[in-house]
Amino acid sequence: VSDFELEANRLIASGFTEILSAEIAGGAEQSNARLANFESPGLSGTYYEIMEASPSHLLQSYQRVIDAGKAQIGNNASLIWSEGQA
Repeated sequence: VSDFELEANRLIASGFTEILSAEIAGGAEQSNARLANFESPGLSGTYYEIMEASPSHLLQSYQRVIDAGKAQIGNNASLIWSEGQA
C-alpha cells in the first residue's frame, strides 16, 4: 500500500484485528518496509496482509512467489494478489 497507516487504520475501523506487525530490512541501499497481518472479523482463519509499497524490491519478491505458486498449482489457484493503493 502507498499509505501504510491509512490502510491499517481503515482495516481496524472495519473490524479487522491486527495479529502481526513487522519491519522487513531492506538491505544496504534499501529502506525498511512495514508489514502487518490482520484477521478478518467474519471469516475465522482468513487473513489480510498489507505491506508498504516501498522498497519496490519487496513487491518484486512477492510477485515471484505468486508466479511460482501459479506454476505449481495452475492459473486457477486461489491466490489473491492485490496491488491496491490506500
